[in-house]
Amino acid sequence: MSNEDQSNQSDSPLSDEIKSLVDETYTYNINSSRRYSGDGTWIESHLIFALLEASDKAVAASKGAAALENRDGRPEPLFDHEASDTYDLLIALDSIPLTVQGTPWERASPLAPVDDMSDEPMQNLLETAPFDDGDTCVVSEWGTVLQSKTAVKDELASFETQGWLIAGIALAPLGAGDGNEQYIGNTYEVYCPNCAKPNQAECINVTHDKQEGVDAGIWVCQNCDGDFRGTHPRGPANLSRKDPRP
Repeated sequence: MSNEDQSNQSDSPLSDEIKSLVDETYTYNINSSRRYSGDGTWIESHLIFALLEASDKAVAASKGAAALENRDGRPEPLFDHEASDTYDLLIALDSIPLTVQGTPWERASPLAPVDDMSDEPMQNLLETAPFDDGDTCVVSEWGTVLQSKTAVKDELASFETQGWLIAGIALAPLGAGDGNEQYIGNTYEVYCPNCAKPNQAECINVTHDKQEGVDAGIWVCQNCDGDFRGTHPRGPANLSRKDPRP
């Protein structure tokens, strides 16, 4: 997809309309930075979908967000997190994620009315989610995973009002493993490469640096608000006097 196509999709009336329809809580969750998610770093995993009934787009968008937020089998990261950190609604993203590129959802509407399995959105779903691997995830309004084509067909047939299919991106947490929880959320004095001097910075994650072969801290500078990879909190980092010693 060209940059022009991406721009056109991002600026589409559907995208703007849906963003205005989703309630304030979900809009905040969708657009807030992933760096504050608990263990700090999240990556795209796979496409996920919510199949539900609703009277209009506004209700469908809100119910879809709730279904994906509370879906069964969502990841349990090492540290405290919010359920909303485990997904993104495709309608709320300003660019095309790598997970979506090469699939029908690169151009298809991410929130579409459906009545029958023969409808184009449902055919796009079956092309994307053939139910032959563990990454397939289609959930009902209540977050229950629909584990087969038959289950999806039965769910759609049970609707008494308009059916909707909502596409999203599952997010997976990254972390260095047990033993680093005590550092997350504490503030230390560390060298900030953006400010070129030591500053107070919050440790938001500890990940493994394969190139150096060591665990490294992921920091947010309290002066410039920039985030960067730096020393592990056990290294030459002075704990801030403002925070309790971990």
